[in-house]
Amino acid sequence: MSTLAVRRPDPIDFYDESDLRLLTTVHVILETLSVTKAAKRMKVSQPAVSRSLARARLRFDDPLLLRSSGGMVLTPRGERLREHLGAWLAEGRVLLAQTEVDPQSLQRRLRIASTDQGVVSVIEPSLQALAEAAPKLELSIHPYTADSEKLLANGGVDLVICGGAPDLSRVHARWLFSESHLGLACRTHPGLQDGRMSAETFFAQAHVAVRVPGGLAAAYEEQHPDIRRRNIVITDHFMMAPYLIAGSLAVMTAPSRVARRFEQVHGLVAFEPPTPLPNFDYWITWHERAQRDPEVQWLIQQLCLPFAESPSQP
Repeated sequence: MSTLAVRRPDPIDFYDESDLRLLTTVHVILETLSVTKAAKRMKVSQPAVSRSLARARLRFDDPLLLRSSGGMVLTPRGERLREHLGAWLAEGRVLLAQTEVDPQSLQRRLRIASTDQGVVSVIEPSLQALAEAAPKLELSIHPYTADSEKLLANGGVDLVICGGAPDLSRVHARWLFSESHLGLACRTHPGLQDGRMSAETFFAQAHVAVRVPGGLAAAYEEQHPDIRRRNIVITDHFMMAPYLIAGSLAVMTAPSRVARRFEQVHGLVAFEPPTPLPNFDYWITWHERAQRDPEVQWLIQQLCLPFAESPSQP
């Protein structure tokens, strides 16, 4: 009795340029969970990406992603590939990267995990200069979360911008600035007197509070143990706060650079808080994989330029 021989798929050949291109395409498909979105990101045709997916399914002997009632979902093999493939490809880019960067020809998407404050205070001041120096560069901004350091380690993002001291045993970092705080209110707020607000008036108002590590509640309570702020809104994002304040008598406390920008753009009034608040430091961090990536290092230099005249880190 004869048996049917089953031919196993050929393994990936890491010395074959076409296989390396295939892995890059697979990585984008697994990230986007969509052939259409992958084709758009890679600026190629959808049929070309579909053919690459079919080829990858044969080479890995796995469907990699499947259609479900809620959309496309990854198979366990697809999950493992997505977790490790991005980091592996990033390491490969570092090995092959040129030592000098020509910004005008730099065509790459660099991913930054950032807080709202990082976007307003770090990215926005450099954006026009970046657009002129590197017109083909694309920045993909991801919200900063508790998992951002993990994303940095596995290649999910290239940089992280946030407050608080980084763990220098895990990441490389550059200090950007030390930040203070300001109060914010609408211009017609009756509690403002010559651009200031007394502590009694300030604490009597409804407050818009933003959740940040550490927060300001302890600092306020230390200065005024008998007074509690009455929060009318608690949010994770500074960006919605101006719209809540502009049409009400609510007030808020914000980092100084954010407050001054909101004052300019949204017509609010920034004022010194009626009680001293501690300053905090802002940092840009990256993984060891990006330490010798000239394009990421160039971007770091550009983002740090506006703070070159900042006082030295304490």
